[in-house]
Amino acid sequence: MGKKVMENMISINNTYNKNQKQGQKKCQKQNLCLSQNLSLWRRLSWPFVMIMMLVHVGAVGALFYYTHLSLVVCLVMIFITNCIGVSLGMHRLFTHRCFQVPRWLKYLIAVCSTLAFQGTVKQWVAHHRMHHADSDSEGDPHNVKAGFFYAHIGWLIVPYPRFKDPKNLAAFGRDIHADPVLNRISTAGFMVGLQLACAVGFYLVGGVSLVLWGICMRLMICYHCTWLVNSACHMYGYKNYTTDDDARNNPLVALLSWGEGWHNNHHAYPDSARIGHRW
Repeated sequence: MGKKVMENMISINNTYNKNQKQGQKKCQKQNLCLSQNLSLWRRLSWPFVMIMMLVHVGAVGALFYYTHLSLVVCLVMIFITNCIGVSLGMHRLFTHRCFQVPRWLKYLIAVCSTLAFQGTVKQWVAHHRMHHADSDSEGDPHNVKAGFFYAHIGWLIVPYPRFKDPKNLAAFGRDIHADPVLNRISTAGFMVGLQLACAVGFYLVGGVSLVLWGICMRLMICYHCTWLVNSACHMYGYKNYTTDDDARNNPLVALLSWGEGWHNNHHAYPDSARIGHRW
């Protein structure tokens, strides 16, 4: 009888210890999850989040203020800022230095690039060079291994500190920093001021309609077309060349992004100005 009671007590004690360990593990997981959430919260870029909210709300509002003039202005601004500013300027001229232009034209293109409102020239160039240096790995600012959403926009919402570190940005953009005019253009104040001046000009010419279409709708379209290269072109498509990353050619993204969707071609020959050289 005493032996049976002892066995029951041992069994109860073992069950208690097991439950206690499980409770400790659960608590540790909860603490880890809370710690990770707090880390994400601290890294959250509130200025970027607020800008995205304004841009997307404004783009929806633009649908209620449509005019033929506003559509024309939006399309012209998309060409100036996304085709000339981002694809030709930020990407092929300033980041990869695929070609050369006269100094006056270089600075004019830099203004178009800044008007795209995708960060300063210094930031854009540094981030894209980081992307090529460690594509689809932890050193890639928009590493697609972290998921489609992260590669598309998440990396801007909760950026890692090392990708914002001024020393790190300077190391990947020494040539931009060395140019006094580009250095002056590549400031947050100039970038914001240029956008506000553009908005005021639109308002004086065509009222709220031109502001919503020329700024909000244009930015919303250009943002997502550019970001699809970082996300969709590293997940969906085909390869013409064997590379050490997941960059792929995506005809639909190429159509939306002035040819930037021929991304496998670009990663195979990053210094070529003709990204669509092979379909």
